[in-house]
Amino acid sequence: MTSQGLATQGVTSWLHILCSFGFFACVAFILMPIMQRKQFKKIYSEQKSLHEEVEVKFDEQHIGWSSKSGHFKLKWEDIMKYKENNEIILIYESRNLMRPLLKGYFQDQERLETFLRRLKERKDKCGRNQPHC
Repeated sequence: MTSQGLATQGVTSWLHILCSFGFFACVAFILMPIMQRKQFKKIYSEQKSLHEEVEVKFDEQHIGWSSKSGHFKLKWEDIMKYKENNEIILIYESRNLMRPLLKGYFQDQERLETFLRRLKERKDKCGRNQPHC
């Protein structure tokens, strides 16, 4: 076999490897949110304190919530980021520590909207990549 033939064969092999890697990366990218959702559902079903009635309070300095299991208070400035969907708000204190708040915990839609507005203001004030400000 000529050196040109060997070079072409090597390029072809690398091309197959890159295509295979790309395919598996796409599959993982698609499956990851599905797997995370299943994990969140499992955690919710296991953690009985998440099923208790919760009262959410907030003011200019803090967010607080309480239930039969206990009380928690968090400073607005300690929030790194938040995520939400139709049912839940995840409040992140760090990259790996988040606190879930079900939207049903809020007394009414107006309080929920006020709370979400404060979270958004906090995010806008701090910027996307500043963990604490």
